[in-house]
Amino acid sequence: MSFDLASIGWTPTVSDAFDALGDDALEPARVTAQHRGSYVIVASSGYSQAVVPGRMSHRLAAGEMPAVGDWVGVTPGDPAVIAEVLPRATRLSRKVAGLEAEEQVLAANVDLGFVVAALDGERNDRRIERYLTLVWEGGARPVVVVTKIDLDPQWETKVEELRRSLVGTDVVAVSNETGD
Repeated sequence: MSFDLASIGWTPTVSDAFDALGDDALEPARVTAQHRGSYVIVASSGYSQAVVPGRMSHRLAAGEMPAVGDWVGVTPGDPAVIAEVLPRATRLSRKVAGLEAEEQVLAANVDLGFVVAALDGERNDRRIERYLTLVWEGGARPVVVVTKIDLDPQWETKVEELRRSLVGTDVVAVSNETGD
């Protein structure tokens, strides 16, 4: 099976970064899922499992380890071995849980970050602002998606209020029930 990497974001910039590695033994791939100690990647040959060698996990800080969305150079195999992480255009990250101040990258190379907030119950504007900050600081463009508008007859007023308070951020109102 052959997979078109351009359909998942392969660009001339990513191609140049990959070529700069200068290692013909490596194949370009994108990380699509991360599990404890292993990854799912997609390369031109299709989906496969991948791992990070011990020397890489000792060399890189937590925030530099592969994350979902990263472009990587892999040595093909079963599993493939991630040898290099290409430079990131954007990153959505947070502080690792606990006392340490290490960065945990949630996703890399993201263009849009959707912040979803339901209209049923009390809206938490501070939480929305925190998530918007995370998206803006990561280099992506945030979009607030307000859901369950069918449950509130005053939804138009509330959404307009939110739009006025979130200058520079698109706000989209949707209802799964009605399709609006």
